Amino acid sequence: MVIASEANKAAALDELTALPKRNFMKEWLESQLPLIGEPDGLHDLVVAFIDLDRFKQVNDNYSHAIGDKLLIAVVKEFLRHLGLDEQLGRIGGDEFLLVLPNQDDVDNRLIMLALELNRKLLEVEPGLDFLQPVSIGYIQLYRPGGDVGLILRKADAAMYEAKHGKSYARARVVRYYEGLLTRLTNKQQRRTELRRHLKTWNPKIRYMPIVKLNNGRTVGYESLLYIREKWAEGFKTEEIVEILDEIQRLSGILELQVERACRLVSQLAKDDLITTVSVNVTAAQMSEHEFVQMVQTKLQQHDIAGSCLTFEVTEGQRIYEPLHFGTQFQQLQTLGCGIVIDDFGLGNSDLQRLRDYTWTGVKLSSLGVVLNSSGNTRLAKAIVGVAKAAGATVTVEWIRTAKEEKVARRIGCNFAQGECYAEGQTHLTEAAAKRHLRASTPQER
Repeated sequence: MVIASEANKAAALDELTALPKRNFMKEWLESQLPLIGEPDGLHDLVVAFIDLDRFKQVNDNYSHAIGDKLLIAVVKEFLRHLGLDEQLGRIGGDEFLLVLPNQDDVDNRLIMLALELNRKLLEVEPGLDFLQPVSIGYIQLYRPGGDVGLILRKADAAMYEAKHGKSYARARVVRYYEGLLTRLTNKQQRRTELRRHLKTWNPKIRYMPIVKLNNGRTVGYESLLYIREKWAEGFKTEEIVEILDEIQRLSGILELQVERACRLVSQLAKDDLITTVSVNVTAAQMSEHEFVQMVQTKLQQHDIAGSCLTFEVTEGQRIYEPLHFGTQFQQLQTLGCGIVIDDFGLGNSDLQRLRDYTWTGVKLSSLGVVLNSSGNTRLAKAIVGVAKAAGATVTVEWIRTAKEEKVARRIGCNFAQGECYAEGQTHLTEAAAKRHLRASTPQER
């Protein structure tokens, strides 16, 4: 790639990284497309979008200087792996466009590149492991010509799929396939509609009983957002929570859940009924400075002990700010609140999280399926053993039958939730939860 003059160079190159900018990359790509399939030209051409996930949080929470340092290191690592006929450009703050000619095994090439970039990120700033994984989407072209704008949109769609797909791998690479752009366009339209509804949505909160397995007594409830509106059909809870966060409603809804949880505990205490309520919280929410103060205020307003509240931190999300999270973790424990890992074994974290923090408990999700297989039951028992070795109690979710409950008890689980409790009602209103606990008496199951 040749840039004729100094003036053109200043306009075409990114000031920080000295890489070509978006417009220049588009022009250069357009010049390469006619060469595909030519006898002395290209056999194929790979166009890839590369995204450094959550990079914005580095600039927001650490500094732009650290962000710039990381970008420069990443670009140097990129260039170390590229040949003379391969071109890299910076097309956004944390997004890059990579063009590779004549590729035989592009999937493995890009996976290895992503792993090397992850390694470099940790090498430069070891504390920022939340940046992993790098997401890469690409399209491989075998015919000359084509609309550059459409090609870039397809590569971008593949990158979006890599970034938002259900994967916890350290390297996420997706090849564009027919229909992906249309599917994602339709999904974006539905997300826009969902966003519109969520802006005015009146949150509904329901409660799922938590039962002690050794005597069958209800000892607490999990507070759940209850969305059964038609406009929310087809969306996962994680997607809805993500949009609520985008439109800045998530903090307010979390505060509402804590408020209602404290109110429920306080009202039941008047009848000498002691219970705990669990509230789901993201690691990012727990890392916010105002979070602990909000919890403390609610506890004081309702005159209840911190031990009546438990916060469930999903393993499906990374701890973005380990320093802030650790401080907030300790402060919540000082208040007496319980803190458990939700969806243990399914998400981003590893056993280091069990080692670094003193958890009250862990929750195993989807174990109902596991309990139906003797081999998987042995695995589940081992997982329970790991959790207990770390000093945590174990709750198993989605117990559907008496047989599953029996197996859960045998492998050492302490608590359970699911369809076979509260007469199959897994989402109780506040009034129903009060009636349920009043009617609940210790009994062997």
